[in-house]
This record gives sequence, structure tokens and C-alpha cells, in this order.
Amino acid sequence: MLTGKQKQYLKALAVQLPAVVRAVGLFARLRVFTPLQTRALFLACRATHLRTLCAQLDGLAPYSRIARLNDIVRTTLFDVATQYRAIFSVAPSSSSSSSSSSLSSSSSLLAGSEDEQQQRMLQLHAWLVDRCEWYVRELRVLLGGVADGAGLASLLEQCMYTGASLARVGIDLRPRVAPLFAARVHALFRAALLHSDERMAGGLHKKRRTGITKPVEDEAARIRKKYGGPDEKG
Repeated sequence: MLTGKQKQYLKALAVQLPAVVRAVGLFARLRVFTPLQTRALFLACRATHLRTLCAQLDGLAPYSRIARLNDIVRTTLFDVATQYRAIFSVAPSSSSSSSSSSLSSSSSLLAGSEDEQQQRMLQLHAWLVDRCEWYVRELRVLLGGVADGAGLASLLEQCMYTGASLARVGIDLRPRVAPLFAARVHALFRAALLHSDERMAGGLHKKRRTGITKPVEDEAARIRKKYGGPDEKG
């Protein structure tokens, strides 16, 4: 858990990623926090920044909100994964240029054994899994507000692009996203089919006395039995 002093830094560092990178390098050189605290603070700052960005989406229509959410999640998680690995996991090279001296300095101070490197990656992995689970939950809820096939197709393409981009840093969301869209399409198809069945049943009810409606009524009954439609009244 972060102390009161760390929470003050957390509030101050809820900014863009380059500023956080410079601050982490400064903390490493000054030994302000332990390596574990520094990593936790870095990830907590990025989580705060992500929540701040997503809070701005409140009030948008489901389609627009999902589209913006994809952009935010894709760019933020990609930046966090790449910068975390650069700061906490990559040993500095003797041929590093002066432009990367701050990053190399923080890496050298935070370098450790192979077991420590693995622990750092597990810490990042746990943070990313938590963010991905949150993204999937948000997507599941928001998809319930999208009722047209064209909108679903467009959002599916955007989500697949987000998954493909994050797969470059080991965060492939596509296997989790595809079933959500499949379930939504199935729900829309079932609703449309039952609505059509109700309309057909209503029309047949008015012409029940005509003999030519019998085969159609049998087919309607079969559909209702298979898909759980309402029983015909009368």
C-alpha cells in the first residue's frame, strides 16, 4: 500500500508518460523509494492516468464510448508495457547515446538478478491482466447498447486492431473480445427472429380459418419450439 507521501507523488504524476519516465529516473538516482515501491508507484500512476482518461467518456453513446475506449486502452497499455520494460528490465548498454542517459541510469540502478527480473515482469503482467479484465467487463456492458449490425461490425474491427497492436507487447485481447461480439450478434438475431415470429403469428391468427395457412402455422410452431418464442394465443 502506498504511504501518504507516495500518494502525493501519485497525484502529481497523473500526467503524460514522458514526465513519469523522468520522475522514475530521478527517484532511482536519489533512492527515494525502494525498487519495488518505484515499480508500484509507476504502475499506480499509469492506472490513475487511465482512469482519468476513461472518466471523460461518461455520457457518450455506447458506440462512441467503445470507439474512444479502444483508442485509450490501446495507446496507454502499449506505452506502459514498453516503457516499464525499458526502465525496469533492460540493462544499459555502453554504447547508449546521451539522449537516453536518464533512462540508462534508472535501469542500471534498478537492475538485479534473473529472479528479480522475473518478478518485475510478473508485476507488470499482473497489472496488465487487471486492466484487460476491466476492459473486457466494460466492453461487455457497452455492447448491450449497440443494436445495429453495421455498428457491431465496425466496433469488432476496431477491437481486433486494438488486440493486434497490444499483441506486439504480449497482450492479445482478441480471444477475449471475439466471444462478446458473437454473443451480442446471437442475441440480436434471436430478438429479430422472435419479433418476426410474433408478427407472423399475429397475421396467421386473422386467417386461421383458411386451409392454406396450416403448413405455415406448423412451421411457425416449430420455430417457437426451437427458439423459445411465445405461444400463439387463441
